Amino acid sequence: MKEIKKDEFVSDWSIYENFEKWEFACPSSGKAYMQKRFMDKLQRARTIAGVSFHISSGYRDEAYNDSLPNSVPNSAHIYGLACDIWFDSMADRLKAFDAFREVGIKRIGISKGFMHVDVDDSKPEGIWGY
Repeated sequence: MKEIKKDEFVSDWSIYENFEKWEFACPSSGKAYMQKRFMDKLQRARTIAGVSFHISSGYRDEAYNDSLPNSVPNSAHIYGLACDIWFDSMADRLKAFDAFREVGIKRIGISKGFMHVDVDDSKPEGIWGY
């Protein structure tokens, strides 16, 4: 597992006006170890898009991640560098997609029900479908 310094994680959630810590908490541990560099970009994208981002998965500890069907080992979720989001409409998804690209989020997975976004530099850039 990658070594992450404690000061790289969000400690003051009040600086993210559109997000709450609980939205990113792992269902099994209740921890929300999200990295600042990801959350800063996510907040900027949310501000630019001007639409609601409904977080369906944020931080995952390794045990929880491994328990999920079709989970990816070494997922960006376990490093606090990713989240899955659903939107109220296709128009909102398109606004969010454009905003993600504008703020430099270069890893975007698109499914029928959600979008995965991450900033894990150890993985190749790209846009993919599920």
